[in-house]
Amino acid sequence: MKKYLYFLLFGLLIITHSCIFAEQMIFEFCSFMNNSDDTLVVAVATNYPDTILPYYDVGRKICLPRQKTAIDLADSRKALFKKASVIQLFVYDKNDLDAFVTKYYPDVDSMGYYRYQHFELRRYELTREWLEEHDWTVTYP
Repeated sequence: MKKYLYFLLFGLLIITHSCIFAEQMIFEFCSFMNNSDDTLVVAVATNYPDTILPYYDVGRKICLPRQKTAIDLADSRKALFKKASVIQLFVYDKNDLDAFVTKYYPDVDSMGYYRYQHFELRRYELTREWLEEHDWTVTYP
């Protein structure tokens, strides 16, 4: 019986440690201030100088109108800038993307469709220096 109790306690310890470790793996890359009246989708990519959002972006976030949103990623800033010296931030109007998907790709997940399109509202080329000068905040428009 003690053997099973130790096994159970050991299992709970591993699960607890895994949950804590998983939470620590999310890093704030920057903040995005949406000064528009539109809900936006912001996507981050490391494929510069290619200016089209790749199939696998680094991260994406929905940004509500007139709100500041933290862009959280699985990589730290240091790790991200090791991958690329210029990080791209793509800004899309969520309503335009939803209409596009409904019309052309009704069976596609609503967060996966826009990667193939090049109709962003704005594309930022962010360097570490630029982000530091702007207190790690990107403002749209």
